[in-house]
Amino acid sequence: MDSTINANQHAAGAATSRAERTAPSMTRARIGVLRGIRAGALLATAALVALTVWFLRHDAATSTPFWVVALYASALLVVWRSSASADGDLVPDAVARRVTALTAIAVLSVLALTVCAGASARAASTSGFFPGYPVTIGATCLGSGVLAGADMLLRTHPARRLGGPHDIARWRPLASGDTSRVTTALTCLVALVLILAVALAPTWAARPIQQFSPEPTERDTTPTTVAGDLAWALDLDEKDTLAAGAAGPILVTGTQIRGLDPTDGSTRWTYHRPNAELLSLGNYGEIITGPDHRYAAFNTRMPQSILTRWMKSSVRSVRRTLVTVLDTLTGRVVAERTITSESTADWDSVQLTDTAALIGTEAIDLTTGKTLWTLPDSGAAPNYAGPAGHSTFILHREVDTSVLTASLVLAPQDDPDRTTALDDVSLNDHDFYPLFIDGWTIRYTEEPTYDDGGPAAAINIDEVAAAGGTDGVQRINLGQTMGPDYRRSHTSLIATASDSSVARSVTRPATVFDPVTRTASPVEQSATVDTARLDATSEAARRARVLQVHMTSPDGPVTADVAVSDDEFEELCRAASRNDRSDTQFLDATVSAVPGAILVRVELTWPFSVNRLYVLR
Repeated sequence: MDSTINANQHAAGAATSRAERTAPSMTRARIGVLRGIRAGALLATAALVALTVWFLRHDAATSTPFWVVALYASALLVVWRSSASADGDLVPDAVARRVTALTAIAVLSVLALTVCAGASARAASTSGFFPGYPVTIGATCLGSGVLAGADMLLRTHPARRLGGPHDIARWRPLASGDTSRVTTALTCLVALVLILAVALAPTWAARPIQQFSPEPTERDTTPTTVAGDLAWALDLDEKDTLAAGAAGPILVTGTQIRGLDPTDGSTRWTYHRPNAELLSLGNYGEIITGPDHRYAAFNTRMPQSILTRWMKSSVRSVRRTLVTVLDTLTGRVVAERTITSESTADWDSVQLTDTAALIGTEAIDLTTGKTLWTLPDSGAAPNYAGPAGHSTFILHREVDTSVLTASLVLAPQDDPDRTTALDDVSLNDHDFYPLFIDGWTIRYTEEPTYDDGGPAAAINIDEVAAAGGTDGVQRINLGQTMGPDYRRSHTSLIATASDSSVARSVTRPATVFDPVTRTASPVEQSATVDTARLDATSEAARRARVLQVHMTSPDGPVTADVAVSDDEFEELCRAASRNDRSDTQFLDATVSAVPGAILVRVELTWPFSVNRLYVLR
């Protein structure tokens, strides 16, 4: 009997001992979890504050929810202060106070995050891009709430011994007997990752889709003749845009921008911002490049259909757009700025030189991404979009529609205060933007008239800005002109004359200025690729069933034969027969030179309904 009693007493004692050991072990683990959450929240909050500052330097803070931060911080401080000093006993009232405080902190944090996320959504609805700073501000509030909640639970924990090295609410490390350091470290890491994920996931999901290319070690030169064979072909939509980059053609398809390899048409780099719309810049289309084509710029916003649905009114105009500048050699973004405007006219304020961009009123060094200068806030943004000079910006454009001329204010990119006026810049009756090719434009030398134009010359705006006027600046005579030919001028400056065989509003190419040689010649004698003619009706073309590209060169006529299918050839013949113009065989065809290739774009109606791009090398 005594042995049985002793055995039972021993078993009970062992169970009690295990329970006593288990309870402190569980308490240490819980304390480790709370301390880990607190440490992770602190690290995440500090990282998010730094990230918010970085975003604010790059995004336009037009709807920054700082008022949310002020209200949230005040309310959080009050709740934390009152709850952290509460009794730590496990009596019902003390437990209820802790639960109530924790619930209040959670509600405040989620509400702040929701308001800030809504600010990002509203900014995206008016600009087509997702700014990161409102979400990081909201996540900072969430991290602060987690930090305050964990700290409050530690300060009111029943196991806390106030003050001294064993105080579980202290920030310094505790002895291993007071907490589980492994649990603390793991929980800290989990809390840090989760809080940062809340901030970074929306920004990451809304990022543009990009593929980069290494900068080529050797670059192809721009061909000066159409001689060559068909290297590759591509079907395009009518709205697709082609531009010349520094290493080959750039193709804009919808909202996707691709740098193509001139050798085979493969994609070298890509930039695509989903759910955005590319806006037209002046009369240059959706993308512009600088005079040397090293950099390209474009302007994006949310599509109008989404704006109408989100904002419940098609009358409300979009206030902000995002301008992006790419390096055309690699596809990497070198600058991004927002344009905040009261009207769509303010969007047409993007210019490129060889090494700088003027976006709105801010000039940016594209080699460093830093701001060069900013025009006074009281002054309007320059009302011109497109390529400027090699080192000269257009600060103002004033159009006289009675004689189709523009008066420009020029300034060197390194000194906006040293302005120069340039008057009588030639326009035509379709486009009220001056045309700049390699820094050159067309300027009337005598007073023009609306019906007949006037004598004009090619002049370089970089030289005008450097000289402070036109005195002593070289002028290349172009003869009588009605204005520039915007469609055909790619590497040369083509002046038009009235076509006497048709209405006054129709003009024909008359004189071609080559910026490389600084010479002008009649279009029939021009040795530039821009004036190449297409032919599918000659006897040689019909016999070989090819599309012929003709141009004049210093050594004589040059012809390139483009091999096409029988169906393509028949459609090309029909297109030629529909044209009654003498200056070209095809109404909607263009020939242009880009580094490494000649681009021939022709509209094929039936049965294709496509624009066919033939590339010669």
